Amino acid sequence: YSNALSSTIITVGKIVSNPNDTVDVPLYLSQNTGLCAVALTIEYDKALLLTRINKGSAFTNFSMTITGGDLKPNPCKILFDSTNEVDTNGLLATLRFNTPPGDGLYNISVSYSNGDIVNGDPTPVSVVIKNGCISVMSDVTEIAIGDKTLYLPESTETGNRLYVAYYTDEDKMSSLKTYSLNNESITADADPTASYAKVFYWTNNFAPLCISQLVVL
Repeated sequence: YSNALSSTIITVGKIVSNPNDTVDVPLYLSQNTGLCAVALTIEYDKALLLTRINKGSAFTNFSMTITGGDLKPNPCKILFDSTNEVDTNGLLATLRFNTPPGDGLYNISVSYSNGDIVNGDPTPVSVVIKNGCISVMSDVTEIAIGDKTLYLPESTETGNRLYVAYYTDEDKMSSLKTYSLNNESITADADPTASYAKVFYWTNNFAPLCISQLVVL
């Protein structure tokens, strides 16, 4: 359930990975209008294996409960709750998956029912959900940003460039950096003022080549 007129957003990361790899997919919270409890249902392609869910920094004082204490059901449900409402943004959780041996696009979705997400009143809150995926590819370019590593599809076209757009907790762009695609691996400069970054390729005609990846810094 989602409402495009609401301002609170939960974004599931879109990740590129090698086959037979272990990857962390972020759940990112932005434009938080004030939340006290959040129950989310997570569903994912049956070719993926969910092995762990780690609580992020957005809900420092919240408890996180996996319904039944078991990650095996697909879909599974997680609950974040506290006695106090908070309006902080940032990393809600990371979902750790083992990827399959074959290349392909494997979807990950998050959903909720009316009343699953409430503020401190408590009143139900409508949240916009942006679902994500893992793209498993044998040929990728490794990109390092600080201590984070991610992958994008290999791009061999002359003139294509890597763009890294950095954003603050308030979802305002703090800087934009570009890099040429001359190597199988690229090290991007970190922005100490940023909370997350969007990473993507553009052609020399300023057309996007791939879906941007969100990286929590």
